[in-house]
Amino acid sequence: MKSIHRLTEPAQPLARLVCFPHAGGNASFFQPWKDIVPLDVELWAVQYPGRHDRLAEACPTSMSELIDDVLPMFDHAPRLPTVLFGHSLGAAVAYECARRLPRPPALVILSARRGPGRANEEPLSDMNDADFLDGLARLGGLSTQILGNRQLLEIVLPALRADCRLSDAYSPDPDSPINAPILACVGDRDPSVTVDDILAWRSATVGAFSHQVYPGDHFYLQEHKAALARAACDAAAPVQLHRTPTPSSGRLQ
Repeated sequence: MKSIHRLTEPAQPLARLVCFPHAGGNASFFQPWKDIVPLDVELWAVQYPGRHDRLAEACPTSMSELIDDVLPMFDHAPRLPTVLFGHSLGAAVAYECARRLPRPPALVILSARRGPGRANEEPLSDMNDADFLDGLARLGGLSTQILGNRQLLEIVLPALRADCRLSDAYSPDPDSPINAPILACVGDRDPSVTVDDILAWRSATVGAFSHQVYPGDHFYLQEHKAALARAACDAAAPVQLHRTPTPSSGRLQ
């Protein structure tokens, strides 16, 4: 499937971790995670249309369209305890996938995303290009290499705009909580998401709810990926997993 990159492919996997990137992000963002997850965890990273190896495809114009693109990757996959991890926009995609999967995931980790009823005060998608890029720079979502290269910006801006429109327009249905545990996470210096914002996810599940605050900004997960991967894998298969980090032989497909 074009929508996933399999970052690890253990011969006999005991669990699966599926990672959904932020607005403008891509599957390679989670490449470092392949050296963190246990040996018998199958690590997937989602690739949205309109970027990298899917650059020629149109960006989705609605959340339902994006979910329809992602869900088929689960259809023929072997049944395994599965954890969904989504960061920022990816949290919304992970949550909606959890709602539509035939079997509830073992855990849904929602990172740096406001919960139900906690809308952004100033949507990025409404800004002009200069303010839009400044806003993304404040979040830490764009490298100085991209910001200083007009040609690169022209390539990435359409996907960034499309993703931010989806992110700004999305709100979970307050009357249709999922039947899966949620772990909501945020950095303590995130300029756009507060602890109260992530606590709002409590109402989005009929299962267990917990939250975790990490040191860092909107992209705190860069420094705390090992802790996040450990939380995911403990939920998927807390006893059986081999804890030795997977070797660097995991490959992209």
